[in-house]
Amino acid sequence: MFCRLLLFTLALSTPAFAYLDPVTGNIIIQFALAGVAAVAVTFGRIKNRVKEYMDRRKNPPQSKPSESTNDEDFEDEESQASTQTDAGSTP
Repeated sequence: MFCRLLLFTLALSTPAFAYLDPVTGNIIIQFALAGVAAVAVTFGRIKNRVKEYMDRRKNPPQSKPSESTNDEDFEDEESQASTQTDAGSTP
C-alpha cells in the first residue's frame, strides 16, 4: 500500500527546481543522528530499569541492621574537612 502511494506521488510530481545548500543538508543529517541517539538512549534506560526490576524480584534486598551515627562525630568531620581546604588556599 505504501509503495503504491509512493509511486503514485512520484509519478504525479513535477520538478521543483529547489536548491538545498550544504548547511541545510548537514542540519537534516544532524537532526536524524540526534533522533537515532535519543531513541538508543531511551531504549537503553528502559532496558536497564527492566533489568534492575527483574533482579530485585529475583533477589530481594536483605535488610541490614542500621549503624547508628553520632551527629557530633559528623559535625567534627565536616569542620576538619573545611579547615583542611581553608589551609590549602592562600590569599
